[in-house]
Amino acid sequence: MVELIRDRLEDTEANPSDVVLELSETQMTEGLDRAGAFVNAAAELGCQIALDGFVEGGPESFLLRTLPISYVKLGPPFIDGLSEDRGKRRSVGSAVLKAHRSGQRVIAQGVESVVTLELLEDLGIDEAQGNALGPPESLESLIGASA
Repeated sequence: MVELIRDRLEDTEANPSDVVLELSETQMTEGLDRAGAFVNAAAELGCQIALDGFVEGGPESFLLRTLPISYVKLGPPFIDGLSEDRGKRRSVGSAVLKAHRSGQRVIAQGVESVVTLELLEDLGIDEAQGNALGPPESLESLIGASA
């Protein structure tokens, strides 16, 4: 896989630092040695790595400290109901602090309201994805808009 990525980077003359490869927590933990080797090799190419499916206190905590992961993604289970659940806000704040201490940026997924977006900003989230920021768009419309 790394060879394919290297070839595509060369073929397209893309800046590797603009490429973010997303791996799920399951992919990382089910084949830790293989996934670790992939993450290290991709990082050596200059690509960034995003860890999706972060669970506070799970094996990801070890991965964040030992592998060159650029981003941690907190999914809807962390985000849904954030405005009503003080415990969830504490958990998100703790996860953000741990990621930041390890040098990662944090992306919140499934942000569906401006209220939630504002809470996440207060908790130190670096980036967000979801309908509160705009509806999903087709790749064709995005490419057409940038051409």
